Amino acid sequence: MWYGTLAEVMRSVHGVEDINLMLSHVISRLSTIAKLGNLSYISKVMTYFFEVGEMRDRKEFNKIMKHNFTKKVESKIMTYAEQLRVEGRVEGRSEGKMEATRNVAIRLLQRDSKPEVVASITELPLAQVLKLKKEVLTRGK
Repeated sequence: MWYGTLAEVMRSVHGVEDINLMLSHVISRLSTIAKLGNLSYISKVMTYFFEVGEMRDRKEFNKIMKHNFTKKVESKIMTYAEQLRVEGRVEGRSEGKMEATRNVAIRLLQRDSKPEVVASITELPLAQVLKLKKEVLTRGK
């Protein structure tokens, strides 16, 4: 039962627009596994849900958790979900900053700034600035 649950989730979650739909198909098995005390397996399955799928309705997810799991299991799952959300926000901010820095470098290169100056201003590696310069020159033709 345990292997089959994770295998089903891994096979099915990719095309699902909301993990709550997939969760509803396996929740009874997950609940049984939780009652048997295998929280690490539940964590693995839920980790996969959170990392690959999308959650459109957080209230519905919370309702499913409360209805099917003990407070202890629910708390562990929700703590992990919150941790992933925070990591996602931090990663998103970092990616946004890198994209903004890259855009500044491109604008400077379009204005014929020297790659060494662009690297110094943006703190990007010179090799990356030189690569961006090639892209700018290619697009400009």
